Amino acid sequence: FKGQVRYAQALAGAELQLQGDASLEDFRANTVAGTSSAGAATDESPDEDVVEELLSWKSLTVPGITLAMAPGTATRLQVRQAALSDFFARVIVNPTGRINLQDLVKAPQPVAASGQPAQAAVQPDAVVSMGPISLVNGKVLFSDRCIRPNYSANLSELQGVLSAFASQAADGSVQMADLDLRGRAEGTASLEVTGKVNPLAKPLALEIKGKVRDLDLPPLTAYSIKYAGYGIERGKLSMDVNYTVLPN
Repeated sequence: FKGQVRYAQALAGAELQLQGDASLEDFRANTVAGTSSAGAATDESPDEDVVEELLSWKSLTVPGITLAMAPGTATRLQVRQAALSDFFARVIVNPTGRINLQDLVKAPQPVAASGQPAQAAVQPDAVVSMGPISLVNGKVLFSDRCIRPNYSANLSELQGVLSAFASQAADGSVQMADLDLRGRAEGTASLEVTGKVNPLAKPLALEIKGKVRDLDLPPLTAYSIKYAGYGIERGKLSMDVNYTVLPN
C-alpha cells in the first residue's frame, strides 16, 4: 500500500481516513475440502480433510482507494478501478450438495460477559462506489462430488470486465454494471457470459446470459446415467441460458 492514512481515537470510537493505491501479489489460499458439519470424515465423503488450493492469483491491483470511517456515520469507500490477473479458483459441490464457497466467511455473534449475544451498535449501511474490474487469464476448476463418479470441468482462458457499480441507487434506480466474460470450457468449448449485475444491490438484481458452444458430452455421462439411465458415447452440446432477477 502506498498512500496516506489518518487515524484518530475519539471518545465515540475510532476515526479513519485513507487514500492511496494497493496491490496484493502472489497470493494463495488453501482450504480443507468437503468438511462435514461435524468436521470428520464419513462414508459418503471419503475425501474429507484433504487440503486443496482454493484461491490464488499473481496480481491484484487496486489503485485509487478512498476510505472514510467515523462513529455513527456510514462508512464510505471509493475505488477507481481493480485488476485481477493470472487467477485460479476452486469450486466444489460436496456430497451434501453444498458449495465450498458458501463456507468461506463465518461471522459468529459477539458474546457479552453474561453469555448472551451482545447488542451491536446500529451503524448505517456502508456507501461503496466501485470502478471497473478487469479479469485477465483466469482459470476455474469445478468439481461435483454430489454425483458418482465425480464430475470435474476446467474453465480456462477467462478474460473479462465488470463496469462501474455502486451500493446506492442513482436517480431512484439500481446502477447496473455491464458484465462481459469469455473463455473456454474443457479446453475446446467456447464460453461467454454477458449481461448486467450489481453485486452490492439490495435486493439483488441481475440479468445474465450464458453461452456454451461445442462442449464434449461423454464426460457428462455420470449425469445422464443418473437422470436418464443411459451413458453418452459421443456428441457435443451447445446451450444458451438466461437468468433474470428483478429487485421486487
